[in-house]
This record gives sequence, C-alpha cells and structure tokens, in this order.
Amino acid sequence: MFLPTDIVVVTGANGHLASHIVDQLLAFPDGPRVRGTVRSQESRDTISEYYGGKEVGSRLEVFCVPDMLGEGAFDEVVEGATHIAHVASPLVIGRVTDVAKELLDPAILGTTGIFKAAHKTRSIRAVVITSSFGAAFDPAAGWRPSYTYTSVRPLDGSSNLTLLSRFNLD
Repeated sequence: MFLPTDIVVVTGANGHLASHIVDQLLAFPDGPRVRGTVRSQESRDTISEYYGGKEVGSRLEVFCVPDMLGEGAFDEVVEGATHIAHVASPLVIGRVTDVAKELLDPAILGTTGIFKAAHKTRSIRAVVITSSFGAAFDPAAGWRPSYTYTSVRPLDGSSNLTLLSRFNLD
C-alpha cells in the first residue's frame, strides 16, 4: 500500500499501459503523488488538461523528458521518489528501418538510464520494469498462433550475450 508521502514515477505516462497505472495510483483517495514522464510538450499538455478537471489536486506532476537516452535524463524526475514504474518504451507504427536505432537503443538505454537515476537517490524502495509484446514479436515472421515467444532471440538476430556486451550491461 502507498502512503500519501510516497512519490511514484511512471515513465511513458501518455502510453496505453502507463496511463492506466497513473489512473489507478490517483484513484487511491490518500494515495501517493505521481510523477509522469512524456517525451513532448504536447503530450504533457494533454495529460495536464485531462487531469485538470479531476480531483487529484497537486498529486500529479508531468515532466517532459524529450531524450530518454541523454545522460541524466531522469535524474530530476527520480529525485526524492519512492517508487518507479518504468513503462516507457519505443513504439513504431509502420516500418522499422533500423531495429537498433529505433527500438533496441531507446528501450535498453532508457531502462539503464532510469536505473542509473534510481541508483543516485536513496529514497527509492521499489522499481518495476514492464515490457510489451513488441519486445518478442517478429513482424518478419508474421502472426504465429502456436509459437511460444521468449526473450532468447533479440530482434536483431544477435545472441543476448552480444547484446549485453554491446551496452556494457554484463
């Protein structure tokens, strides 16, 4: 259970899953404060307008983090927070031309960035990382109803060990 003094960071607050997480957190009458992150001022304005008419008071702050890959991108947002729900991940509608640049780098470096920010503050008590079907789905193979999807083979065809060494995560 959350205390009114808790601060939960929810990345990608304008996304489908993250917006539901924000709603659920704000539904607690004496729940935590929420810091949502988005990548554009337009998204920030949309969320602020949506919650402006609701009785959330000062419990919601929306931060614009345009470049999740930048060094220290999440430092200000995470400072003093108690919990993190890292939900943000790249979503490309249409054809992906460079898997590493458009999907892998933002997903992996965004996640390591939030972990680095969490490591800098002593107030973090819990971190939750989510994923999506997009992390396992291979559009080149199409829909495979009987296929068991796993994280064993990254989309770029490399092994997980190659991927980890590429991002210095081993």
